[in-house]
Amino acid sequence: MTGVCTGDGTASIISPNTASTKTRLLGHLPDAAERLTSMTISFYPLATKHDLRLLLAVAALKSRCRQPDASGGELASMASLCRQDKNYAEAVAYYRRALASDYGQVRWRLGLAQALAETGQVSEAMQEARICLRLRPQMTAARSLIEKLSVLPAARGSSPRAARSANTGVLKLVGESTSMH
Repeated sequence: MTGVCTGDGTASIISPNTASTKTRLLGHLPDAAERLTSMTISFYPLATKHDLRLLLAVAALKSRCRQPDASGGELASMASLCRQDKNYAEAVAYYRRALASDYGQVRWRLGLAQALAETGQVSEAMQEARICLRLRPQMTAARSLIEKLSVLPAARGSSPRAARSANTGVLKLVGESTSMH
């Protein structure tokens, strides 16, 4: 399954039964009409019950995160899923909401820093990574992220568009090589 965090209103139909299956599985949930049109769901011909349970769990989590009283853990989980789907802007928004409920969560903050880096917001990413180091000085993943980002043009004050273009290859490496230790 792919594209849980599309947010663009596009439904990707890979098999002839996808639309009816989506309606059958998700139609009873609150805001079903919005959910069915805003979520991209790809069913493989041999999708397992486990795959479908994961899909429903993600849909329920996304619905929960729309609520003003969603917990920081729920928001951070959704942010992580959005990052995995390469929907970095939405991940940034979820991480920021999560951190508003618990400033000291360095793993969430590192996820925010990585998502910011992926969107070309290098100086903001470095600032979040520095906060991680203030809260947990031994956090090697935050230190590594700062080192990698500090050599990018955006860290030296280039325009955001030029920096984003120049940073593309390095940012992919940042997301893949930085673990949350």
